[in-house]
Amino acid sequence: MATITPRKIHGHTYYYLVASKRIDGKPRLVLQKYLGRAEDVVAQLEGKPPTPQKVTVGEYGGSRALFALARRLRLVEWIDEVVPQRQQGLSVGTYILLAVINRVLAPCSQAKLVDWYHSTARYHDVPVRDADLTSQRFWDHMNYLTPEHIRAAETALTRHMVHEFGRDLSTVVYDATNFYTGIDTHTPSELAQRGHQKQHRTDLRSIGLALMVTTDFNIPLFHAVYPGNRHDAQEFQSITEELIARRAILQDTCEKMT
Repeated sequence: MATITPRKIHGHTYYYLVASKRIDGKPRLVLQKYLGRAEDVVAQLEGKPPTPQKVTVGEYGGSRALFALARRLRLVEWIDEVVPQRQQGLSVGTYILLAVINRVLAPCSQAKLVDWYHSTARYHDVPVRDADLTSQRFWDHMNYLTPEHIRAAETALTRHMVHEFGRDLSTVVYDATNFYTGIDTHTPSELAQRGHQKQHRTDLRSIGLALMVTTDFNIPLFHAVYPGNRHDAQEFQSITEELIARRAILQDTCEKMT
C-alpha cells in the first residue's frame, strides 16, 4: 500500500509518495514519487497547476512537419538500405535527415548542429547524444556516401515519392545552373572550379548543378553535379543516357513523358 511520508531536508519538510513490498522475504522500496511541500500537495488536490520555475521555448511546428514528411517518404530507410549500416550511433540516413531539416529551417555549420538541435522541441521527442552531432562525426558518416550510393538512394526515393504522392510526370523539366562556393582556392576538388557563373563571382570557385523536376511543385526527380568550369550544353550531352534511364525507371507511372 502506498503512503505519504514527510521528510525534513535542511529544515524544510517535503512529502513523498512511497510504497514497499516484500521481495525474497525482505521489505523493498518499489515506489518513491516526490510530491513537494505541503502547499504544493494542497494545490494539486485543488487542481491548481504548479508555478513553473523556468520556461524553455523551442521550435516545434516546422521540424515536426518535416519529420512527418520524411517518414512518409521513408527517406532514412532508403538511404540506410543502400549505405553500409554502422553498428552504433546514428545511421547515415539519420544524419542526412537532420542536415536536411536544419537547411530548411535554420541553416548553420556542422559545428553548430548540436546547438540548433537543442533549440528544437524535437530534441525532447527524439533525443540524440551531443557527441553524435559534432562536425567530425557528421563528416565521418558522409564519407560512407559514394556517388553510387547517392544514385541508388535517389532512384529508390524518387520511385517511392511518385507512387506515394501521385505526381504527374507527363511533362518534366530539365535545366542546369551553377553556384559559387566558399571553398578555399588551395583545397583539392574536382567539382569546385573557376568559370563563368550566373552570380558573376569570378573570384570564387563554383559547382554546376543539373536538375530534372516535375512541372507541379518543381519536385526533383534527378540531379547531377559537375565541375563549375564545364558548359551546360556539354554536361547535357554527357548525362543524356542517365536521363533516359531515369525515364525508364518511372515509365510504369506515366505512359508518355515529354
